[in-house]
Amino acid sequence: MGTEDRLKEILARQVAAAEANRQREEEAQVAAQKAKELRAEVTQKWRVQRAYIERFVVQLNEQIRKNDVQLSVRDSRYPAPEGTFEVDKIEIGFQPRSRGDMRNLTIAVRPNGEIYVSIASSTTSPAKHYTLNTLKATNDELEGTVLDFLDVNTPR
Repeated sequence: MGTEDRLKEILARQVAAAEANRQREEEAQVAAQKAKELRAEVTQKWRVQRAYIERFVVQLNEQIRKNDVQLSVRDSRYPAPEGTFEVDKIEIGFQPRSRGDMRNLTIAVRPNGEIYVSIASSTTSPAKHYTLNTLKATNDELEGTVLDFLDVNTPR
């Protein structure tokens, strides 16, 4: 193989490698744009869902007040670091909060739409956990997370 043939082969491989790199960069940009759009959609939907949960807790508190039980919704004590891991994280717990009381319902919303629900009781942490999807979750499922928390933390 002569020098000219070798050079043509090298140039052809370089062109192919450059094209493959362009293709990967283009695919990465498309994927990043889709992820950004999904996160925006999840964030928008979660704002409505969070407000719904907060209203449900207020309504529930009216019903359970006579039992000397009150719930509160608050931002998580352990928020995710700034970045892309979580859209939001809230805790629902008993009010007033006693020192060392680890009973809480933690709801963490991830950019892909996953809602991670973790329920802790005084004896087990987590006593129960499951996932929902922000884009598919119904109001009944959102209410169910709060009722699951009360159920786990109410003596039988």
